[in-house]
Amino acid sequence: MRIYFTNDLHGSEGALKWLEKRAFSAIESGEALFFDSGDALLGSNTVFRRHEPNLAYMSRLGCTAMAMGNREFSYLRRVLDLRSDERSFPLICSNLCDVKLEGRLGAAEYVNKICKSSGEAPTAKTGDGLSPRWTGWLRLPLPHRGGKINLIVLGAVPVQYPHNSFWENLFKFRFYSAEESLVPLADYLLGQSRNQPSRLIVLSHLGLDRDIELAAKLPGGTWILGGHTHTVLCEPKRIGDVFITQTGAHSQYVGELDYNLDDPCSSRCRLHKC
Repeated sequence: MRIYFTNDLHGSEGALKWLEKRAFSAIESGEALFFDSGDALLGSNTVFRRHEPNLAYMSRLGCTAMAMGNREFSYLRRVLDLRSDERSFPLICSNLCDVKLEGRLGAAEYVNKICKSSGEAPTAKTGDGLSPRWTGWLRLPLPHRGGKINLIVLGAVPVQYPHNSFWENLFKFRFYSAEESLVPLADYLLGQSRNQPSRLIVLSHLGLDRDIELAAKLPGGTWILGGHTHTVLCEPKRIGDVFITQTGAHSQYVGELDYNLDDPCSSRCRLHKC
């Protein structure tokens, strides 16, 4: 399975134009997937833009999913709704709780709640009390050798403030560390699929140092498609049997991962200059 990935576009279109020219037919036919690891937007919480053209562009290209970066996160729900209307693909965040909908959950309660969700992108208010603005995880059943393999995709946004802080009380969002949310979530979801093998990819907007710390706690064979620190990793960084890659920023590169469903550790990754 071929996977294309980007991160930290910050409104630039060079990487998307590269994908449109060289990869669109494969993405459209389902032969390839396209992930983004956050900060695709030009605007932010402090510089609001009513329209974010990259979301429409990524939708036209058939983006499979993107992580919530700090630019995709907004303290205002009406802004999250506006951005949701501009894209046709799911936003993944596995470490953020909407306190207005879910209450002030501890980390274990939060993980338990999203474990019970379907792993499908929300399209309207869900019946399980979870936010319809993003999904905690995504399950992609991929055809393989006459059967199916589940590709489990998690996403991580940088923690903005601690629990019970003034800002949490004001905006009613609660952040969890990747270790207390993504690690148990990954263990549970992979352990649930004994009859149908699963693989794990993390779309991380935590930055390289935090990805390295997280990698040491994730199951072997995991690939972390990273972002936030604008790091160019021409060769994946290997932590045990977990691999980290990142494409820099502002459309410097597009990542291409030839993902081996039988043995993710033998997957090959390269960057293409845009």
